[in-house]
Amino acid sequence: MSNSKQIAQDFWFDFDDKFHGQLSDEVIELYKVLFPSPATFDTLLLSWWKSRRGSDYPNNLSESLDTTNRIKIQKLAELQYKVISDYFHDYSEIELAFINFGQGSLYDRRRSPGMRIHRMDGESPDVYIGYYRWHVFLRVASLIEKANQVNFQKLLKLAQHVGLAWAIQVEMNPHQDDIEVGEDPHNEQMNPNRLNDLKKVWENKGFDELDNEYDNEELHGYLQKFYNVQ
Repeated sequence: MSNSKQIAQDFWFDFDDKFHGQLSDEVIELYKVLFPSPATFDTLLLSWWKSRRGSDYPNNLSESLDTTNRIKIQKLAELQYKVISDYFHDYSEIELAFINFGQGSLYDRRRSPGMRIHRMDGESPDVYIGYYRWHVFLRVASLIEKANQVNFQKLLKLAQHVGLAWAIQVEMNPHQDDIEVGEDPHNEQMNPNRLNDLKKVWENKGFDELDNEYDNEELHGYLQKFYNVQ
């Protein structure tokens, strides 16, 4: 395994552990506020979807956030970016980690069989809802950080990387390892020319364009199914 892949693998292992596995007391408290009972990571996603239906979006979404939520969102974004900056030195390194994630090319024996490929959960044609949730979180954080251009640009670049990984995973449909066997499925990597084309597209999208990508019929179907959203 190349050094860059090993670093990416270590990053995703650590990132998943901190935000989806062995949660610290600090993260648990943040989640309690941002994703209240009944516990669901779709709280912000639903608010975003409903706000998008209004003529004054994104101002209506920003105005719906009280002071407590703003502070908690800022803190969670800060914690996420802290883990990212612990492993990577520039945007190109972060991008490569997301490309490998989208391709499903990071096989990690530290994880349990059936979960050894670092990629977004789900199997095509399922909606990879984790990408939608992450985009919305970054979008909301960007509204809070609008006046701070340094933080705003960090959030935008991360949102672009998330979108690129999403596009790659949808197109390549990488498989998870078999839960019984646990061996590397050796997912195919994207053609370099096609990958460069996607990078050019996603690296130039602003938040409004990214919003348009995620506000789609697949998401509408998901929200109808689980929340009866019309």
